[in-house]
Amino acid sequence: GCSLSTGSYNTFIGAGAGRQNTGGGFNVFIGKNAGLSNLSGAANNFLGCDAGRYTTGDFNSFLGRCAGRRITTGCGNVAIGACALSGCTSSFSTGQDNNALGRTAGRCNINGQGNNFFGASAGDRNTAGNHNSFLGQHAGFGNTDGSNNFFAGRYAGYGNTSGAHNVIIGCSAGICMSNGQNNIFMGRCAGCCNTVGSNNIYMGATAGCCGTSARHNIMFGAY
Repeated sequence: GCSLSTGSYNTFIGAGAGRQNTGGGFNVFIGKNAGLSNLSGAANNFLGCDAGRYTTGDFNSFLGRCAGRRITTGCGNVAIGACALSGCTSSFSTGQDNNALGRTAGRCNINGQGNNFFGASAGDRNTAGNHNSFLGQHAGFGNTDGSNNFFAGRYAGYGNTSGAHNVIIGCSAGICMSNGQNNIFMGRCAGCCNTVGSNNIYMGATAGCCGTSARHNIMFGAY
C-alpha cells in the first residue's frame, strides 16, 4: 500500500500487496503481490500469492495462488482455487460476473461473462463463452466460445468448443461434441460420439453413442 493516497478501510498484508493502490477502498489483499496493480478498485478480497495481481475492477473475490491473476477491469467475479480464472496466455481478462470453484476452473477466460465453473479444470479453455454452467471435474474443459450450455458430470461436454444451447448430464456424456447445438444428452456416455449433430435427445447410458453428425433424433434407454 505504499502508493495509497485517498483510499480508506483497506487491509494489505504481504510483500507487494496493494502496492499501487491509490484511491481504492474497502479492499482486503493478503499474500505476495495480491492486488498489486489495483488503483481505485473497491470492495475486493484477494487471498493468495499473485491473487488478483493485475485487477483494477470492483467487487471481486479471489482465493488461491494466482486466482484471478490476469483479470483487469472485470467486476463481480469469484475465483476459488489455485489458478482459477487466472489466465493462460499473455492476454488480460475483462470478464464479469463469473464464478469459478476448483483448481484451474475457468483458467483461460478472457471476456466470457456470467459463467459458472465448478470442479477441477471445469471450463478450463473458455475464452469468450457466456452464460454457461459446467459442473464436475473437466466438465466443458475445451469450451472456447460456446454459450448457454449446461454440462454436469465428470468430463461432460469435455470436447465442446463452440456448441451452444446444450444440456448434457452424466459422466462422459457428450464428451466428443465440438459444436453441436440444441442437444439434450442424459446418462453415462450418452451421445458420447456426437461431434456436430444438433437437435437430438438421448436419454440413457450410452444412448445415441454411435451418432457423430446425426440430427433431429430421439432415443430413450440404455444402449
